[in-house]
Amino acid sequence: MAMKRGGFLEVFEAASKRLSGESLPRLLVITGEEPFLKERLLTGLSDAQPEAFARRPDENENDAFLRLLDSWTTSSLFEAGRVIIAREAETILGSQATTRSKRLGALAEVLESGSPPNHLVLTLGGLDGRSKLARGLKEQGGLIALPVLRDAPPPWQDDGGDAETELDQWLRAEATRAGWKLDRRACLALTRRVGNEPAALIRKLVQLAELNEGGKTITVEHVRAHVQHTSARLLSLFEDALRRRDLAGSLSLLEQMAERGVYDHNQRLVSGSEADDTILRGLLTNLGRMVDAHDRLGPELVACLRRPPWERSSAQTAALTEILGGGGRRVFVERDLRAIGSMQARSAFLVALAALRAIRSGRGQSMHATTVRLTRALETAS
Repeated sequence: MAMKRGGFLEVFEAASKRLSGESLPRLLVITGEEPFLKERLLTGLSDAQPEAFARRPDENENDAFLRLLDSWTTSSLFEAGRVIIAREAETILGSQATTRSKRLGALAEVLESGSPPNHLVLTLGGLDGRSKLARGLKEQGGLIALPVLRDAPPPWQDDGGDAETELDQWLRAEATRAGWKLDRRACLALTRRVGNEPAALIRKLVQLAELNEGGKTITVEHVRAHVQHTSARLLSLFEDALRRRDLAGSLSLLEQMAERGVYDHNQRLVSGSEADDTILRGLLTNLGRMVDAHDRLGPELVACLRRPPWERSSAQTAALTEILGGGGRRVFVERDLRAIGSMQARSAFLVALAALRAIRSGRGQSMHATTVRLTRALETAS
């Protein structure tokens, strides 16, 4: 069975304390999908003036990597123990898997051969835990692997629609760190309007604090007065309401999108049939992904999703990863598969497909009627 890992907040808080301390390993690698969260950690470095390292415009990967090694391993009489940061270092380590593996191996060899005179910090999307470098970093406390910051309860947990998510808890902690008070209701109102992007949430939080004219408490009334739902968030909430079979909520969100318009895939603000097209296209993509996953997994593996990862066998975990992949999107795919059965997803997909074809053929289609049909399909199919 897989072992339970620490959640995002636990890992993030421990990493923040580690970076603010005096002892920094000679090589520190921070992995995670969201660049903003990694950058948030880097602002807490005890060294106030780290040196940024980046690939030069006219420099190839190999030359950039050799220059990085040289910077890390060359001592200076007047700058002993420099801290060098290479952000999103995939552009330096190489785009090809074999090349990247060799360069990561070279970093491991430097660590094994002694203690480099400077500190090197790399941020990456991910690092293979089986690699020689990863194993060495774990032994020396030089690897910080940030889990996905969940904006919904894990797919195996029944929340009744009112659970505080990791995203809510993180945002409230960040507000407290900045000297503001953001209670649970205000936090929920903010994430429901802005979405799940950490950088956008922090920007909006700062704006609210400024609008509050020095007041330290940000209330739900402040959020409602100064923050509108974004188009992307309305689309997400619409699909969430459908998933819950909440017809009244779905229709209310549909009316908000009809009134304000939505942004299409080219970031144009559209309305009318173009907005309906955008809504249905996004819905079809997610329903199609769900139908395909149900077909490939089968009932037994789908049932595994109701159990936490550490209660699944290694064979089940491997099969799920092969089909569903990894990364942040995996959280939402698991949630959808758990909430909506195979026949339900297929029935709703056909309803959405018929509606989209009607719109594109010029026959017209009431999105209110389509929403009713979608809700019925999700309720009655078995």
